[in-house]
Amino acid sequence: MLKEKKDNLVKKSTKAETSAAERLLFVSVAATGLDAFKDRICKISVVDHKGKEFNYLINPEISVKDYAVKAHGFTDDQLKKAQKLEDIVEELVEIIEAHNVVVAYNFSFVFQILQNELYRVCGYRLLEESFTFVDPYLIFKKLYPYSLKNAVKTFLGQDYKLNDSSAFSAKVLKDIFHAQEKNNPEFFEQGLRKLEHFTIGDIGVPGRWFSLKDDNFVFAIGKFKGKKVTEEHVDYLNWLSSLEDITVSERKFIEDFSMNAS
Repeated sequence: MLKEKKDNLVKKSTKAETSAAERLLFVSVAATGLDAFKDRICKISVVDHKGKEFNYLINPEISVKDYAVKAHGFTDDQLKKAQKLEDIVEELVEIIEAHNVVVAYNFSFVFQILQNELYRVCGYRLLEESFTFVDPYLIFKKLYPYSLKNAVKTFLGQDYKLNDSSAFSAKVLKDIFHAQEKNNPEFFEQGLRKLEHFTIGDIGVPGRWFSLKDDNFVFAIGKFKGKKVTEEHVDYLNWLSSLEDITVSERKFIEDFSMNAS
């Protein structure tokens, strides 16, 4: 049956029609990496509109990237004995075709890699125009955009108006910090220096010219972008120090570096 319709476009309903009979399919995938065109699915989990769950562990037939293993835990050894996508593709397509709404976290990647994988395996064309998409992560971002106001709401259970003077109080920041410390102690267990690295990352010289990479200062912009700052750059650094828009920290870094290099 799948072979007969693999060249057909999937058109069950238009997006305008889905509200009449919305059939939600919840989809989660684990992949060998983050490239929807070159990587492959190694697990797909779906829950259909009737509440039935389907989980497929899949042999992607390519290696799983290290960062992907850290994210989902599936290694090459675990996957090499799993079934291939070809083995479950007909059942998977039938499940998908019974729905007109796809709910997925990071929906763009999930749909693209699913689309590419189905076409690669059997020439099946899955079209975005056949579905309405809902992304819980994007809903969360709409509900809780990154602002001090929402931090107060989330961690302190309080509301304030934008013109409320307490909104910009250091006391509010202190209360938020201690609430975070109480609610998520795992972030604080290894000390504030580790917390800094986990949340902010490597701190370079404040400004725009320098960043920190592998404990070395590198140029963040300019003709030496990405290059480690070395003694051969002293003349260039001296030129940078003459700029009007350079920060105090950057100027101090250049002075100290030039002094140590001489």
